[in-house]
Amino acid sequence: MDSFFDEEKESLVAYYLLPACQLSFKTFGLFFKDAKISRDFRTIRVEMSSGCKEPYWENLFYQTDWTENNITFAIFRIPDIFIKDVELFALGKYSKMSDNLKKRIYRLSGLFYNKRIDNTIVTDKKLLALTKSPILKEWIESTYKVRKGKNSEFIQLKNKDSIFYDK
Repeated sequence: MDSFFDEEKESLVAYYLLPACQLSFKTFGLFFKDAKISRDFRTIRVEMSSGCKEPYWENLFYQTDWTENNITFAIFRIPDIFIKDVELFALGKYSKMSDNLKKRIYRLSGLFYNKRIDNTIVTDKKLLALTKSPILKEWIESTYKVRKGKNSEFIQLKNKDSIFYDK
């Protein structure tokens, strides 16, 4: 099945997990490149073009940063209350993540959530996937001609290791 989420061009870690640290890909402006989690689920590494002047280092969860070959890497500690959510994320169980994290995702992800555009309310499909929205399910089934079971998540990564960085 094709997907409405292109893991080659987008970062699900950025959309779903940066908000746990009170961050968004928009925090880094046009410098943002990617975000990945550590295999122990304790940190997020953000990759950005060097020269970012946005004060990401003032974030409560900031740990360190460094630059190599014009790429800046910044490490942020994931709050303990969200470690279980990160484990669920790594298993691809996005709809099972806590309501606490989902509320942060809706607020901080940088994706449209109940945004009024003209006379229409718009919510990004990646946010609808968090609740297994019946509207999204119907759209997936009609667009891709597949049936989604009640236990199926609406986003599946092709490369499960793409979300991790190695220390």
